[in-house]
Amino acid sequence: MKSTDFLARLNAWLTRHPLKTPSESFRASYVEEVMARIRTTPRPSPVLWFPRSRLALALGTAFAGVLAFAVLMNRAPSQMARQVEQDWQVLATVGELPELPLGDLTEEMQAIDQMMLAQAEPALDEEAWIDETLELLNDLDEEPEVSSDEEVLEEWLRELEVLDEEELASSYVPS
Repeated sequence: MKSTDFLARLNAWLTRHPLKTPSESFRASYVEEVMARIRTTPRPSPVLWFPRSRLALALGTAFAGVLAFAVLMNRAPSQMARQVEQDWQVLATVGELPELPLGDLTEEMQAIDQMMLAQAEPALDEEAWIDETLELLNDLDEEPEVSSDEEVLEEWLRELEVLDEEELASSYVPS
C-alpha cells in the first residue's frame, strides 16, 4: 500500500469518525467524572494468611525444591554414564573405537605431580624431613642403610637431598 493511499483512507475514516474531546469549559467536569468512576471501582479484599499457613507453605516449597534438586542430581550422572556406555557399545559394534591419547594424559599427570611437589612447602626442620624420607622408604619396602657413624648418616642425607633436587630440576617441563 502506498503512503498516499493510506493517508487518503485515514482522512476518510477520521471525517466519518471524528475524535471527540471535551471543550475547554467541560474539561474539569470530564476529569472529575472519570476520576469518580475510578474511585468507585471496588478494590479486591486482601488475602489473609495465617502464620501457620505461611510456615506450611514455606516448608513445603523448600522441601519440594530440595527433593527436585536431589532427584535431578542423582539422575544426571547415571544418565550420562549410560549414554557414554551406549555410545562405546555402538562404536565397538561398528568397529571404530577411538584411540585415546593416554600417553599425553600420563605425561600431563606426571608434570602436574612434579609441579605439586615443587610447590610443596619444605619441612621446617631436618628431623621432620628425615621422618618423611624414612616413611617414604618404608612405603616402598626399602631399608635404609643406617650406620652408627653420624658423618655417614649426614652424607647419606645430603646425597638424598641432592638427588631430590636434581630429579626435580630435570623433570620440570615448562608449559
